[in-house]
Amino acid sequence: MKRILFPTDFSEAANNAFVYALQLAKSIDASLYILHVYELPIYSSMYAGQLDYVQQIYQSIELAQFDNYKDNVPQLHEIAKKYNLEDIEMYFVFEKGLFLDSIKRVIKRDQIDMIVMGTTGLNSANTTLIGSNTVNLIRSVSQPVFSIPRLAKFDGIKAIGFTTLFREADKKPLAEILKLADYFDAKVNVLHIKTKENEDIESQAAAWKQQFNNSRLTFSVLPATSVEERVLEFIMEHKIDFLAIVKRNRNFFDRLFTSSMSQKLAYHSTIPILVIREEA
Repeated sequence: MKRILFPTDFSEAANNAFVYALQLAKSIDASLYILHVYELPIYSSMYAGQLDYVQQIYQSIELAQFDNYKDNVPQLHEIAKKYNLEDIEMYFVFEKGLFLDSIKRVIKRDQIDMIVMGTTGLNSANTTLIGSNTVNLIRSVSQPVFSIPRLAKFDGIKAIGFTTLFREADKKPLAEILKLADYFDAKVNVLHIKTKENEDIESQAAAWKQQFNNSRLTFSVLPATSVEERVLEFIMEHKIDFLAIVKRNRNFFDRLFTSSMSQKLAYHSTIPILVIREEA
């Protein structure tokens, strides 16, 4: 059985992503590890010599965090019950420490296969599509990370988008996407954006089609001066339910999540993104 890690802060965006995580776990027969992480503040030297006082503060904070955790766990059970998904095998994990450190610790200890995480989208104080926690997580772990926008609603998965440069290292991630597609009986639309003339691209696409020989696959090689805008058009044209990208393509990754591209994607913030590690 696969294991999905779901970090949560019990926010509205996280609760929305929880439904997606539950549906995904149901579809691929996975167990769900629900993680809440809290950090203790660092107090300055003004409290030097007041160790007992500082310890009391820490104990008070820890108790408050645990009370918050206990108050919110029943809400997650209610969400699962509402969607008739209470039969999903769920484990609740309460961790103290830094966000990324805690996630890495749980990944190693519980042998996590995939991470599903909610994102808030754009707001007045943040010009990125997804929060810094999610971006840093994607850059720091080897497991696939599903980023679920706060407006995304799980309505089955019928069409998956996969961006590629037709590099050898993209083949294993595509094979993993095809395995995922089997669970949903979904089509996989492979997209390559051609930004300059390359006579070999069409032959590469044909070679991939022949090698994979899978009826779920379709290949699109599309010219464009703006990669990001063409990806958006592709998502709309093919009614993509989630977009899979390989983490290797750092420039595209940065533009997708941290530039003006984020503002454009905000209008399509119902589309989850699955980021997969490139094989070494």
